[in-house]
Amino acid sequence: MFELPYHIITMGLVMSAIAWITGVTGLNSHNTTSFVTSIVITAILYFFAELTHGRKFRKMWQSLIRYVCAVIGSLAMCFVLRSYDVFGVEHYVPPTFFIDSVGISSSKVYNEFCNISFGESNIVEFDDEESIKAITDYHSFIINNGYGYAGGNGIIIDASDGEADCTDNSSVSLRYKLKDGSHMTRTYRVTVCNNNSAEYAKKLYDMQCVLSESDSFQKIFDYVKKTEHDILIHRNDGELYGRTLKSELNGKMLTAMKNDMKAGRNNGRLVATVDFVKTGTPFSDGSINIRENCTETLAILENYDNSSSNKEKITNELRQRKREYEAEKASSEYGDDFYEYSTAENFAIYTIMKMTRTSRIYYYTGGVQAICDDIIHVDCDGNDSEAVKELEKLCRMYDFYTDGTLCDKSLILSSASTYTFGSAIYYIPDENKIRAEELIKTIIEEHYTSEPSTSDG
Repeated sequence: MFELPYHIITMGLVMSAIAWITGVTGLNSHNTTSFVTSIVITAILYFFAELTHGRKFRKMWQSLIRYVCAVIGSLAMCFVLRSYDVFGVEHYVPPTFFIDSVGISSSKVYNEFCNISFGESNIVEFDDEESIKAITDYHSFIINNGYGYAGGNGIIIDASDGEADCTDNSSVSLRYKLKDGSHMTRTYRVTVCNNNSAEYAKKLYDMQCVLSESDSFQKIFDYVKKTEHDILIHRNDGELYGRTLKSELNGKMLTAMKNDMKAGRNNGRLVATVDFVKTGTPFSDGSINIRENCTETLAILENYDNSSSNKEKITNELRQRKREYEAEKASSEYGDDFYEYSTAENFAIYTIMKMTRTSRIYYYTGGVQAICDDIIHVDCDGNDSEAVKELEKLCRMYDFYTDGTLCDKSLILSSASTYTFGSAIYYIPDENKIRAEELIKTIIEEHYTSEPSTSDG
């Protein structure tokens, strides 16, 4: 005879094990192994309990059905609880007096607080009172004002729907270390549209200003000083390919940035981005926004003799890869259509995304992508044309603090595959749109290909 308490206990243990894995961290690529292990172990223990309690092998199928129901039930329960935040867990923000330190990672600002390769999970932890308050204020703001959509630790739910088409979408992760020794992590999809972007931009900007003054932020400069990095500079001057600082000035530059940040001068409009690229690698280890009051840093940047243009290096490297690819094409059995598309896609210095209908922007650590109507690939063999040069002069560096949502712009440039723009984002302002459209038409007629697109660009 199988007593009801026995079933309650065994099923409760199975559901608790599954719920602990999925409910605390969310089922994702990082804990798939733990989830499968939990399934196997609970199954073995459950069927062993059934056998020792008198269940016959010929009736084991009943146990299997009961076990499967327990697993499905626990997953469904966790999904409902997490999706609707029934217990308010995802909306919980720890009080500042209970926080020992907190780390934050935001793709909106290209992980400038965490994407330096040191520390656990590459997140710089802030432990001073001002930084903790700034982060918790930001955390409370996004969840209480409809910007942040929670999915728990390790999972992001994109809560935007067909009614919210024109949006900028980024992610933010917060990891709290509490004074009782426990940890709490929250990850959110942050969705901003044009009519509520000003409030969000101000809150993000205020937090940046506070964090950049903290001692924890200075660890970024100390780390770069100890390692071999190239310092890449992009300014709002029409030179989209950026410049590389002379290596002998790296120490001076890092000291200047450190002084400006510590003195609270990193405020005002955005005038430059600085990327730290580990020598021998193509992508940034981390980036810093430089604003108009960073007087020490700008004194170095404004002297063009202190740096060299990246255009020739980027162009020549891509052209060499294209020549090798074309040589392969000549001896390949694949058709010309395959190679025509691949060449346009893979050997573009950058792409121009035409936002001719309501579109969505997605921020990643390597740049932005968009769901847009048209993509023009600017090929590496034609980026010296007069039309391309004039188009580049019409561009402006995007500043989330002053320029509204990026999705609202008509023409956006992206270099996610080549990292031509570093962490800078460039767009064509409305006053230059008519001339830019004429130039784009010339560019297409001269050399490039245009592809309709309704997927990420």
